Amino acid sequence: MHLLRLFVVLLALLPALAAAQTPIPPTADDLRSRVAALGDRKLSEADQRAAQQTLEQALASLTLAEELRAQQQRLQQDIESAPQRTREARAELASLQARADSAPAIGPSTPDAELERRLADQNAALIEWRRRLDEANTLLVNARTGPERAQTEISASQARMATIETALGTNREPGRDGRPLSAERRDALAAEWHVLDAQVALRRKELEGNSALLDLGQARQDLATQEVARLEARVQALQTTINQRRSAEAAQTVQALTGDGSSATAIGSLLARETATNQQLSEDLLGVVSENGK
Repeated sequence: MHLLRLFVVLLALLPALAAAQTPIPPTADDLRSRVAALGDRKLSEADQRAAQQTLEQALASLTLAEELRAQQQRLQQDIESAPQRTREARAELASLQARADSAPAIGPSTPDAELERRLADQNAALIEWRRRLDEANTLLVNARTGPERAQTEISASQARMATIETALGTNREPGRDGRPLSAERRDALAAEWHVLDAQVALRRKELEGNSALLDLGQARQDLATQEVARLEARVQALQTTINQRRSAEAAQTVQALTGDGSSATAIGSLLARETATNQQLSEDLLGVVSENGK
């Protein structure tokens, strides 16, 4: 009698034990071979199309699972290097704050071309540091909102994994109809289970490294904010100087054109320069017209 009771208990536990087993995913090569061989099975058009879609879904799941595992490896590397990168950003910020702005002086003898070159360089640097600031802000937002989102996604994924395990253990579709699973459907569910498993592992890794990434994001934001402010000041100073010079040159031009006879030499020089410039522009324009007419 005791053995009979034990046998009945084991029979009752079999579905649960089967459901608890880790599904074995199909291989990509096997799935591709089966897609190619669907025509040999003499299925109806609808059944063949459904089988092909299910196998392709399984293939897509295998690819996604690999991508998620690769993301986890990259995240692991980021987490391991985060403390060092945080120290470097903080040290760079401290050095920046400790020294005075070392921008080259802008003197009356500094050529206009040199000022334009400096302005272009500083603008390029400003664009780069604004990009870094955007990245730091994104890292901070993700680190601050990530834990709650990760916990929610982990719970949902685990619930779906349990449903898939039950379906594979009973060989029945989840839901009310409980239809038997086809071979293609079993493979699709097994592949989906491994996507969810990889997703859960990735989210857990994010939770594990959240503190380190939060510190890194804050350090990088502080550094980028300081650099952006410094570069904006430099750009503003250069632009102001360039604008002042242009205004002064314009004023001199107006004075030369409206002055008395003593300004004849200046006016003649100015007109000669403008004439030469216009002549060059006319030649360039004629060259463009001639080239387009060929």
